[in-house]
Amino acid sequence: MTAAGDSLARLTPAQRTLLELRLEKRRASRAATGIGRRPAGGAPVPLSFGQQRLWFVDQMESGSSFFNICAAVRLEGRLAAGVLRRALGAVVRRHESLRTVFVAPTGAPGAQPLQRVLPAAPADIAGIAGLPLADLAALPEERREPEARLLLAAGTGAPLDLARGPLLRAWLVRLGPETHVLACVVHHIIADWWSLGVLVREVAAHYAAFAAGRPCPLPEPPVQYPDFARWQRETLDEPRLAGALAEWLRRLAGAPSFLPLPTDFPRPAVQSFRGAEERAELPEELVAALRRCGQEHGCTLFMVVVALYGVLLHWLTGETDLVVSAPLGGRDRDETENLIGMFVDTLLLRLRLSGNPCFRALLGRVREVVTDAYEGRHLPCDRIIRELAPERSLGYSPLLQAGLNLVERDPLEEVSLPGLAVRRFDLDPGIAQFELNLVVARAAGGHWVGVQYRTDLFRRATARGLLAQLRALFDLAVRRPGFDLREARELLAGLEERRLQEERHRRPASAGPRRLRATAGARPLTYDTEVRR
Repeated sequence: MTAAGDSLARLTPAQRTLLELRLEKRRASRAATGIGRRPAGGAPVPLSFGQQRLWFVDQMESGSSFFNICAAVRLEGRLAAGVLRRALGAVVRRHESLRTVFVAPTGAPGAQPLQRVLPAAPADIAGIAGLPLADLAALPEERREPEARLLLAAGTGAPLDLARGPLLRAWLVRLGPETHVLACVVHHIIADWWSLGVLVREVAAHYAAFAAGRPCPLPEPPVQYPDFARWQRETLDEPRLAGALAEWLRRLAGAPSFLPLPTDFPRPAVQSFRGAEERAELPEELVAALRRCGQEHGCTLFMVVVALYGVLLHWLTGETDLVVSAPLGGRDRDETENLIGMFVDTLLLRLRLSGNPCFRALLGRVREVVTDAYEGRHLPCDRIIRELAPERSLGYSPLLQAGLNLVERDPLEEVSLPGLAVRRFDLDPGIAQFELNLVVARAAGGHWVGVQYRTDLFRRATARGLLAQLRALFDLAVRRPGFDLREARELLAGLEERRLQEERHRRPASAGPRRLRATAGARPLTYDTEVRR
């Protein structure tokens, strides 16, 4: 039985009836509000809600690469570079989002930015410059991959101009006669992480067809992203959003907008998005046990991870009322499943940990919070924050400091090309959207857990310590799901003390740690004066 079938089998008759009613309601809603094609003529259209948020941030942070997202794959075997260029060009012509630029408002006060789709340009693949090839095969073998990473880091870290485009860049790096790396970077305003998987899979499908002398194998997309943006603006009008907004305001009334994370370095007056990531493997038996733990309490794996992350954040800050941000895919319509575009939004999950609850009780609270948030998922996060009107600061993002992402499907996992072995080629973007972001993801070799962090705030050693603490909490939840917050604090405090002792033994006496006073209620971490890593 599949995981989904196993979950259904565990439902009570009442739960199954409720699920069927919800699915029927969703099917009826989809049928009543289908996305249609906009009129022909190429006129600019409004931005989607998610695009508008990114556009305004880009205006304030002009010349930055904070919203560049990239993907790369290693190709082993005989590669026809010309066929690959042709395949990439075909995908650019298929998806209007990859040929979109953004026009600044002019004229009347209050005018909104618009998106304009450029015509397809077969000669130069809409400005991608024909998939340039960097040949590193002449270098000594041990230098090729490091040089490729430096080259791609420089390319993917360069700013993308929203007004001029192109907002997609791609490179092919040759590491040897039968070893290449294909890398793509897009601005988040035209694509999300799932879109990169769509992009690479469609390039692979076209490559296979063109290499065999066949025409394009994929049907035309039923709609384009600008159609979705227009539909979203027309569907989610003010009267329809009013009820959802009132519910969100009730849910988040009085929620703290600042999470006093204890940092290793003084908080800068203006936040930067410079970041890094530490990862560790998760045994499959542990992930399966966490999933079973959730099922026994009517929760998904995501809810279990949210609850455990809340326990960690409580220990770090001393807070019993905190907000965690989680990405929302936003592809709940058939028309958008294989469309390249910016669909992702953010769910605000308010966690209350007062009263020293046991983990089972906390799971019940989290289940209710996640269910309610998902019911109101169509209201854009930015609209909620704007209505809450939290105190603004250049030093942090209100309500958006701690993030969490559970990735159950790797969008690059299903890619295959004829005669080529395809494997992910991980690139470090050097960017962290949140001050702390927990990632639990499934990849080809199993699951891993990662901590993404701002390097202006935290040291690498701190991130490694947080990984160890998370793993300890995962083990504790499986071993004794009745533990309470007091037990968790004692466990984590012991781990942190051992880490600091080991760190002190490794340091010379002259480089002893200094203490950084944290915000009231937060546990201070240590920081040192060496180069921040």
